[in-house]
Amino acid sequence: MTPACRALPATAQKLTPVAHLRRRPLTERLTAGGQMYIVSVQTPMTPDATLRIDLDSTVPAYRQIADAIRARLVAGHFQPGDQLATVRQLAVDLGVHHNTVAEAYRTLAEEGWLDLGRRRGATVQERTAPKATPRTKARFRQRLRELIAEARGAGVTSDVIAAELLELAGGEPGAPARGGAR
Repeated sequence: MTPACRALPATAQKLTPVAHLRRRPLTERLTAGGQMYIVSVQTPMTPDATLRIDLDSTVPAYRQIADAIRARLVAGHFQPGDQLATVRQLAVDLGVHHNTVAEAYRTLAEEGWLDLGRRRGATVQERTAPKATPRTKARFRQRLRELIAEARGAGVTSDVIAAELLELAGGEPGAPARGGAR
């Protein structure tokens, strides 16, 4: 629960803060115990624009944020010129420090996905897919091996892993490709 929610009465604390990547503010009024609270809520433009992170994960929060946004960029959920939430707004929505979101945005900017501007947030850029180097392919293969080992250790069968990989890569007959890098 975010610090802002802790100040609200118990009935208002049942709201779950969820970050939405596109900005579209909505103000809701809550009445609890005879007092009125105004809560700013970010509403998604699409259901897929919702971003959730696991603060108990061993993966750093900034990496989770960057990975989630990158996945949506690759899948084509955002178009060049789309404005993402500001660093501070996304940090408030996720209940993390603003430097955590700033690091995720910087990572994506270094990869060529975002244009960062002071006081205007992050803007999605047109990006062409870079040619994969042998080193990039080797790193991908190693990460994939580790992920498959983790899945197999958790009881996921090879058939399920193969089917998921095929679907996510867009290689299954009739399966829509999940998009490529711009």
